[in-house]
Amino acid sequence: MRVSWETIPDGDLGTSATLARMRALVDEATRDPLVVQTARRITEGAQDDLGRVELLVEWLRRHYRFVKDPVGYELLSAPRGLIEEAIRQGAFHGDCDDVVTTAAALAESVGIETRFRVLAPDRGPVSQARGYTHVVIEFAAGGAWVPVDFTIPDAPIGWAPQGARQAVSRGGQLMAYTQVGYYRPRR
Repeated sequence: MRVSWETIPDGDLGTSATLARMRALVDEATRDPLVVQTARRITEGAQDDLGRVELLVEWLRRHYRFVKDPVGYELLSAPRGLIEEAIRQGAFHGDCDDVVTTAAALAESVGIETRFRVLAPDRGPVSQARGYTHVVIEFAAGGAWVPVDFTIPDAPIGWAPQGARQAVSRGGQLMAYTQVGYYRPRR
């Protein structure tokens, strides 16, 4: 697995730099035949984008194991390496940004638009310097943005944690978060 080391600034600038790198990893992965074929195999038989999202989420939850980043570092892993690990060993390991990047690569490989939602914790004072500490994915499916937090194993599709500060990113730029047009679970 390829690992590169970069210095990133603190606060929102660092968050934007991390999100831009995550987006670049997704864009690179959607041109990778292994990633595209894996996504097609996982979503085979789905009738619509929401069905494809459900199958991708099911596969990722079966194969993902949460592991924190090394102390003092933000480690970003390429989706291809994580998918290879899942195929070879039955599971892949990483933190929230690793599973979100892998989920986005798989979804976008079968034509589902994604974006990242970043959150700052509810605990303690939130400052620009402290920045965001968690990321979840949102899939465009069923006419809405469908959030998924893979770090909470039993969280239903459509649920995401709330934070003191939230923002969304499609291309690395932070934008205001709004709940307009969000997914409501089927009953």
